[in-house]
Amino acid sequence: MTSSFWTAYPSKGYKTVNELCVNSEDTIDLNSFKEIDECVHLSSEGSKVVEFYNGKSVLITGGLGFMGKLITEKLLRTCKNIATIYLIVRPKRQKDAATRVEEAFSDILFSELKKVHPEFKKKIVAIEGDLSLPGIGISEENRRIINDKVNIIIHGAASVKLNENISSSITTNLLGTIEILKVVKSCKNLSSFVYISTVYSNSVHREIEEKVYFTPYSADEILKLVKDEGKKLDGKSEWIIGSWPNSYTFSKAISENTVMKECSGLPVCIFRPAIITATHREPVKGWINNYYGAVGIIALSQKGLIRCLHINPENFLEIVPGDFVANAIIVAAYNNQFNTSASMKIYNFVSSPQNPISKGDLSTLAQYYGHQVATSQSIWHPFNIFIENIYVYWICSFLLHNLPAALQDVLLVLSGKKPKLLSTYKNIHKFTKSLAFVTTKDFQIQNNNVQKLWDSLSIIDQKIFNFNMSKSNINWNEYIKRLCAGIKLYLFKEEFDTIPKARKHLKRLEFYHVVSQIIFIFIIMLMCFWIYSLF
Repeated sequence: MTSSFWTAYPSKGYKTVNELCVNSEDTIDLNSFKEIDECVHLSSEGSKVVEFYNGKSVLITGGLGFMGKLITEKLLRTCKNIATIYLIVRPKRQKDAATRVEEAFSDILFSELKKVHPEFKKKIVAIEGDLSLPGIGISEENRRIINDKVNIIIHGAASVKLNENISSSITTNLLGTIEILKVVKSCKNLSSFVYISTVYSNSVHREIEEKVYFTPYSADEILKLVKDEGKKLDGKSEWIIGSWPNSYTFSKAISENTVMKECSGLPVCIFRPAIITATHREPVKGWINNYYGAVGIIALSQKGLIRCLHINPENFLEIVPGDFVANAIIVAAYNNQFNTSASMKIYNFVSSPQNPISKGDLSTLAQYYGHQVATSQSIWHPFNIFIENIYVYWICSFLLHNLPAALQDVLLVLSGKKPKLLSTYKNIHKFTKSLAFVTTKDFQIQNNNVQKLWDSLSIIDQKIFNFNMSKSNINWNEYIKRLCAGIKLYLFKEEFDTIPKARKHLKRLEFYHVVSQIIFIFIIMLMCFWIYSLF
């Protein structure tokens, strides 16, 4: 695979399932999975990045999201002399910002932080706010505090629902960013601002460079449309977003243009991660708390819910571990002080230029390792069929998803229970359809700035803030083991001592699967014989 802006991707650095089955049994070491990696408690002495954060105050939006938690934890654990971390949090389910922050710190993610810095909460300030509100919904007093004390702003809050209504997506992602930019400009001692976007903000292009691309609408134009049309705009979303696959990527593209336009001369960068998945090494291995993207497909496949996938298995998938993304964002904020060029830095944080993995291999390896950490929540024997043709996919989806779900729902109704599988598959099909632009397309993405950022670090900082995606630093076999173990432990909420029982459950499901295949083939043969007899 070649591109106009580089020669070729490197060869794969992992073993496929076929290679593992032929050569050796590659198993997950569940004991070492729960061991803390040595990188978690490294000394920060001599670190230029840590020195940059000493005495500084950081404002983080989206601080209770997956990435927000990882960034907050890493800063508190590693940069012990950081002054304050302000988290903008919206009230939710009748809980105020302070309560939500307090509850968030009960997560196992913060277990190692509590050991080395038990009083870390004193450095956290929860600020009530909402990106969808004017002035992001913060009080005048909190606005003054931010203006006077904040040095670094990391804006990661966003509505990540891929098929959000265009009006809602624009209000949260674009208008929220515009309001944050007002905060950025008003900070008296701003040292750095990082806008977290997505590498798929430019998915209308097959080749994605580290630059801001033109959009057909300016921020003012699209906001005027939202103001004038309101909810009526949602019915015209396809006409508005054009070639963009969804409202999320469209809103991010316009937001990038707005950041570039409004932040000229400021210490600003745009950080574009690919599909973010579970942690690799720190603070705990395999930590994940959501079903977004590739994690959702793997988890639902392990439960036997997804049995056919609309993907091109040969194309590469851009997945990146959450802890690597957090480290890279922290370093990008540090590096803003050295950017003396007229244009701001754009970072495409992806894996393929250094360490590619195909979509098919990721899926089969996840199935292979997933069986080793089997779940009792499986409703059918886990398997996946890869289908490129959309029409064939629809047929297979009906036969493998909808039809069995309908039969099971009928049985539930007959037994006096509430049917649920068809509605479950309705949501699953919405989910997989929203990801089709990633699973079926082939992107070639440049990440020269990320590589230069890594090379600019000292050996000390490379050890503390590891985000090197090279084959020598991250082996996909080892990572997918941790991903599957993390899904069982943190998403399914099942301990490893449940594995023997779950494997027996899978054996039964495998038997039912084989029997159903035999019955299905027998019925097809009878139908063919009956049709043949008519002639």
